[in-house]
Amino acid sequence: MAKLTWDDVEERLEYLNYKVLDRQSNGTIYQIEIEKYSDAGQDCVHVLQCEKNNPASVARAFDDLYQSYDPDEETMLWTGPDGHGKNGAPYHLSDVLKDMESVEKDLENSAAYMKTFVENFDIKLSKDDIKGKFLTELIHINGGKARIEEKYAIVLCKQAADFIINKEAGSPKQKKKYLNEYLKEIGITDSSPKTYADVLNKAIRENQKTLEIEEMKAACKNHTLHTTKPGMSSTEAKYHNMFDHLFNCSDTNPVEYAQFVLDASSGALLNGKKGEKFWEYSVDHAVNSGGELWQPSVERIFLMERFGLIHNDYEEPSLYGSCYDAYKAYMKENAAHGDTVSFIEFINEIFPDKTNMTECLQDAPVLLKEYKSFDEKKETYLVEKYSDTADKMYGKYMHKYLKDLDVLDNSARDRKIAQYEKNLDSGRSR
Repeated sequence: MAKLTWDDVEERLEYLNYKVLDRQSNGTIYQIEIEKYSDAGQDCVHVLQCEKNNPASVARAFDDLYQSYDPDEETMLWTGPDGHGKNGAPYHLSDVLKDMESVEKDLENSAAYMKTFVENFDIKLSKDDIKGKFLTELIHINGGKARIEEKYAIVLCKQAADFIINKEAGSPKQKKKYLNEYLKEIGITDSSPKTYADVLNKAIRENQKTLEIEEMKAACKNHTLHTTKPGMSSTEAKYHNMFDHLFNCSDTNPVEYAQFVLDASSGALLNGKKGEKFWEYSVDHAVNSGGELWQPSVERIFLMERFGLIHNDYEEPSLYGSCYDAYKAYMKENAAHGDTVSFIEFINEIFPDKTNMTECLQDAPVLLKEYKSFDEKKETYLVEKYSDTADKMYGKYMHKYLKDLDVLDNSARDRKIAQYEKNLDSGRSR
């Protein structure tokens, strides 16, 4: 983060076309004498009274200067023998007053500029920030057109750079440094208009693509899917609820899937920009991956079981031995009449904390040993027993889900789906 100095202040005064005539320190006061010619050619000299150890105080000093300036009083100084058409003063007092009012307006604008400059000087910026602001301003001064014509490329680049360095928030020196580095990196190394045009147009295209991706990510993050509809079967509602849950709750924001669902309708903006290759890439993942971008097999099995799409048979006593006795004893002691709690619910919901479970079984060492053995074997058993079935069902349900959302509707996508279903059928026949 840059720290404001008196050198920075004087640089800004010079940018506003003031000439610094003198600087003086007097105790805690720092005086800066500045000069600027008016529209009519009057030599206007002002003194800024600042705090010596606070360069930011120049903003208040400039505002005090503006507030104390009286154009009528200044005009009256030219009514004597030294004025009224003499010593370079206009003959008509109305012209003198008009010139003094223009000085007042300039002081007002300068005070506002210095206030904004000081307040926003220490804003932290990165090279990516400067790049984005520069390219946005470049398009703006080009009339909103993203294509830079060769004959205007150099002047537009200079105008955009001047705006970023001198008008945008942040340290001008830091912004100039980042901007020079960025322009050099993208290939502006000579003064050829063609080089400027080619490089800037390429940079604009790449930046727009990046912005589109960021916008899509934001849309995915903020969008909530709720796709169940009246008339769906119970199974359809289950897999819709499952995929809605994944899209809405995924911490990793799986862009390939979420963008596909959110932006894949026939009239969506993304479809027109990305074209068929994006569809093919998305469908490849949607119908063939079995969700591998989201969860390993064991997590997918638990997920599908949670939503009632598969039913386990891993509660038989042969898998976990006498640990089943602990389950039966717990149910006998704690369950109300008619309650049904599966063993997996007993493990994952009643005792979701493994520490809690092992503490509960401390007085039953045989059962504790059996429980630990079961816990170690459980994931391996589930993957071996269910992963193939769960993956095929997961891909099948993903396909149905996307088709229900009307996002699988062109020939390229249908070919992919047909091939997927053919492969799935051949797998069943074996």
